[in-house]
Amino acid sequence: MHFTTCVLAAVDPAAPMLIFAPEDEQEIAQLPLVTSLHRIDNEVMAYIHSAPRGIPMPVSDAWIEAVAGYEGGAKVVLVLQPLPRDIDTTFVPRAEGVTGDDLPPWIPALIAQQLRTATRDVPVSAGTGVMDIQISLDHPHDVEHWAERIFGPDSSVQPPTL
Repeated sequence: MHFTTCVLAAVDPAAPMLIFAPEDEQEIAQLPLVTSLHRIDNEVMAYIHSAPRGIPMPVSDAWIEAVAGYEGGAKVVLVLQPLPRDIDTTFVPRAEGVTGDDLPPWIPALIAQQLRTATRDVPVSAGTGVMDIQISLDHPHDVEHWAERIFGPDSSVQPPTL
């Protein structure tokens, strides 16, 4: 499974995004239904309910700044179709992050809603203490209940109306 962090600056306020994308059909069922994020320095950890999921992921200073402007949250995006393996970005300084030509080639298709995706805004907490971690008591068990919006082709599955 692949992840990418980026800032969608074309909207106001700019949206810090954490995108998870599967590389094959089997990984779609394993996409993490993230309910909150916690940041320490230039790394963010995804939480599902009250449990950390995966490994800390690098975020840029621009992503951190965008969180403040996005009411202390971020947009988690799940790509609901397999995507090819991404380019290697280990050469990028963590604080700067990946921008421009180094972004995965499928990002423009995602922004243009040509890929099937599910999105949810989640809170982002920060700090080094255990009590700093903001967890969500919400624990959806499937994409349909997790998603606030489902976009793209074949978006026959819609989140429930509240």
